[in-house]
Amino acid sequence: MNKSQQMVFSIIVPSYNQGKFISKCLNSISRQQGDFFIDLIIFDGASKDNTVKQIKIFEQSLKKKSTVIKHLGLRFYKNNTVSSNGVSIRWKSEKDRGQSHAINKGFEISKGEILTWLGTDDYYSTENVLQIVTAFFKEHENSNIVFGGALMLDGEENLFNKHIPKEVNISSLLYTEGVAQPSIFFSRKVYETIGGIDESLNYFLDYDYWFRALFAGFTFEKINEYLSVQVYHNACKSCEGDEMFSAFSKEEKAGKKKYKEKLLHESPIAFTKMFLKHSIRARFYSLLERLRLGFIPKIVDRIIFPSPPTTEPPAIPSFYNENKLFYVPKSNQYIKTVNRDKGFSTPILLTFFNRPEHSQRILDSIKELKPTNLYISFDGARSDRPEEFDLCKDVRNLIHEIDWDCNLRTLFQQKNLGCKAAMSYAITWLFMNEEKGIILEDDCLPDQSFFHFCSKLLDHYENETRVMAIEGCNFQKTQRGNASYYFSKYMHVWGWATWRRAWQSYDVNMPTYGITDERSKFMKQFDSKAERDFWNTNFTKTFNGEIDTWDYQWVYSIFRNRGLVVAPNVNLISNIGFGADATHTTQEEDKNSMRKKYSIDYTNLIHPKSIEADLEADKYTRENVFNIKPYDEK
Repeated sequence: MNKSQQMVFSIIVPSYNQGKFISKCLNSISRQQGDFFIDLIIFDGASKDNTVKQIKIFEQSLKKKSTVIKHLGLRFYKNNTVSSNGVSIRWKSEKDRGQSHAINKGFEISKGEILTWLGTDDYYSTENVLQIVTAFFKEHENSNIVFGGALMLDGEENLFNKHIPKEVNISSLLYTEGVAQPSIFFSRKVYETIGGIDESLNYFLDYDYWFRALFAGFTFEKINEYLSVQVYHNACKSCEGDEMFSAFSKEEKAGKKKYKEKLLHESPIAFTKMFLKHSIRARFYSLLERLRLGFIPKIVDRIIFPSPPTTEPPAIPSFYNENKLFYVPKSNQYIKTVNRDKGFSTPILLTFFNRPEHSQRILDSIKELKPTNLYISFDGARSDRPEEFDLCKDVRNLIHEIDWDCNLRTLFQQKNLGCKAAMSYAITWLFMNEEKGIILEDDCLPDQSFFHFCSKLLDHYENETRVMAIEGCNFQKTQRGNASYYFSKYMHVWGWATWRRAWQSYDVNMPTYGITDERSKFMKQFDSKAERDFWNTNFTKTFNGEIDTWDYQWVYSIFRNRGLVVAPNVNLISNIGFGADATHTTQEEDKNSMRKKYSIDYTNLIHPKSIEADLEADKYTRENVFNIKPYDEK
């Protein structure tokens, strides 16, 4: 792959009666950000619902107020909703011979050098997916197939699983683990070598294609990211009742048998080694499971799944995924459920660790509010600090003080994840379940009006994508404007709130910052060299893992999306956590420690006349909070 070449992705979307889902799928494609073109091809099988209507609406939105770029004989459209070089759209609704036929029709007219297909009930996990894939192909010019992981949601979009395969090869496809088709991208060379999809298949079509690619000598290379989201609803092919499941199983069994026989014929020694390896492994895990679930569950649980020293409700083991920072299944949640519409219903996330006194003060503030929808995440004790086990135990015991009716969900980490991993996952966990929420760490003590201020503005700006967060801090020495709050480009995370739509742009690993061209373009938004140097230093340290933090990544996401933050005109949060036991705020004499908090009149909020950053406020923040001043003034 030529590094200087502008990449073109051809993405085929086969559809039939998926009007409920197709808009989200198409928007996840068109809103991809980066230096590439997107050749979008939709083949609909003459849907009888509103699918065609949704495609037309999408097409009109794409073409509205667009600049047209002609490339490869196609017309690519670029407007303020398109962050790539341009998106072309070609679509047709006509009767076909099924999904495989629709995909093949798309391949036949595709123009891109990177191909994939995306089901209408699936979508890309973030707006950076194609950028990540582009960077990988440009850095690995001889690669032909890449794969990543997938988040798996039920029909109500609750996460029930997530998976990044360790590898994709003949052995893994036959015996161990699957791979998510929407997270696979392959070169045109693959298509030209093995041809299109086998149209005789309805269910095993993707695995058959991967087997054919592997037997043709292509290798799958891994991107260690969740690239797609798969939604398993009642109408999806993988979920359609016993008869459909039987047909799927029959096709899968026949397909795997075919490729086992092919491997046996072409390489008997490789087949024998693989068979023996997985036969022994399967027997071992079967015996383990029987022991664990049937004969001696308590003994086996203690030996294989040891629990941390904690009290009821217990921290059920979280299975650590070496491919990603963490994976915590739903079994690790203690859930208490009531009517969530009663009382203060905006979801609140508390993140606790090893400071019982601080956590108690935050919880006392929550008791006063009595919210009906509460999430609490607990990081585990560090193995090299035995004194922390009792501290963490004391913090976890605080949940017994939640004696009002509420939906309580708790997340207990068995091992210490650290600030970066624990916080970023806890917030993601919140937004796996909620559209919006308020986040408080164990040292951020709020005024009661903070909660209502956030709740009102979460509703008010729910659909205003320029607004990415609401914060509770105010470091200004004077009121900014005549409204109850102002807008800033700077984010402070001592008590804040946001929406799932904004958090979806967050990536704890900041992959785009590692791309030189992207980083150069990003830095151009800062006016002074002093500010460019400040952020480049901190973002580089974060990207390289030199700082164990999660918040610089959030600041980066807001900057990168040219987002705005709502800031109150009075301070609503007091940080009580400065001291030697803090992770970052270790200086007790810091001027921002224990700042006085005030109340805001949330019943009569005055909104700013326009949605734009207050330049004077940002200048004050830049120079007095971040201590960034032009070099000639220092």
